[in-house]
This record gives sequence, C-alpha cells and structure tokens, in this order.
Amino acid sequence: MNVMAAPNRCVITARVDRVEVVEGQPKWYLPVEVLSAEAIEGGLFVHAGDLARVFAVGDEPPLRSGDVFRAEVEYVGGPGGGELQLLRLDEVLPPE
Repeated sequence: MNVMAAPNRCVITARVDRVEVVEGQPKWYLPVEVLSAEAIEGGLFVHAGDLARVFAVGDEPPLRSGDVFRAEVEYVGGPGGGELQLLRLDEVLPPE
C-alpha cells in the first residue's frame, strides 16, 4: 500500500541546476538547490539546502541554468521520495 503526502503547498526560492525536457511530452524537470522554503498549507517537505527536482507541465518555464526563482510548489510523493510540482512561478532573477 502506497501512502501519498497529504495536500500541501509551499513557497520556495531555488537556484536552477539545469532544465531537462521530457521528449514528446509538455513536461519539464528542473533539478534545483533550495535556498529557502516556507509552508503555506500542510507539511513542509523541502528545506533550505536541499537538492530537489521540480517538474512543470505545459509551456516550458522561462528558466535557465543558474537562474534563481521564487515559486509556489506542491510536494507529490510519499515516504520513499517524491518531487515538487511547480504550481505558480512568482519571480525569476538572472544568474549571478
């Protein structure tokens, strides 16, 4: 029996390592370094200093390697691991 995380949302600030395109699908992965995380609803499943994988469905997010962004995300997964789904991109800062 798989136990999934309860509904949750948080705001993260993170630095993009790279953008990975899923071939043949409107889906994108963003391996990131989490710089800060603040819970909005439910548990907080990611913290500052974590390396995480964020995925987005739809149009490619306007993000490139090195960009720092602030976004609302939801943890999708269970005790064995999971990913962050990009719900809303709030702000993008250019690479330093």
